[in-house]
Amino acid sequence: MNKQQLREKILTYRANHTDPQSDRQIIRIFLESDLYKNAHWLMLYLSFGSEIDTFPLVEQILKDHKHLVVPVCLSCAPHLLPCEVHHYPDDLKKSASGILEVKESLRQSVPVDTLDCVIVPGMAFTPSGYRIGFGGGYYDAFLPTLHCPTVGLVRSDFILPSLPLEAHDIPVEHVITENGFLKLSRPEVSHEH
Repeated sequence: MNKQQLREKILTYRANHTDPQSDRQIIRIFLESDLYKNAHWLMLYLSFGSEIDTFPLVEQILKDHKHLVVPVCLSCAPHLLPCEVHHYPDDLKKSASGILEVKESLRQSVPVDTLDCVIVPGMAFTPSGYRIGFGGGYYDAFLPTLHCPTVGLVRSDFILPSLPLEAHDIPVEHVITENGFLKLSRPEVSHEH
């Protein structure tokens, strides 16, 4: 099964198997973690469709007077622009694809070195932290630029034993399910010289 077929299969399953209680538990585990407590600048995707609901996290970040940064997808090149949200939901509008993003007039790029933690979207993750996304390539280009912890939030039924990987795929450093932090197994990777 190739990546596109797998995406379609996961999306179909996910649309029919939502679990708001598990989603809330995943968010709660993240909020109680040192990853959250020690971070001042958090980058977070704004959930869409059947993704885990990240809006309670949006509200908590702002309530805790931390800096909320959300991605804006620039289509000129698969490029993510990290932009700070000061007022939720007033700073946001729906993009052509239906995803909420920062209004153009308010976009100010946040340097990646400022970020303390990045929540990375994924339809499914492996026990090694690899992910399958929507296939736009935005995070493939963005992840190598980061110098902070990366986190995947996912229900345990979307932890797959393996995924079709490509050379540019980068695993996240932490995966949180409703059962807690997943103990990630890092495969040995041999690099040809």
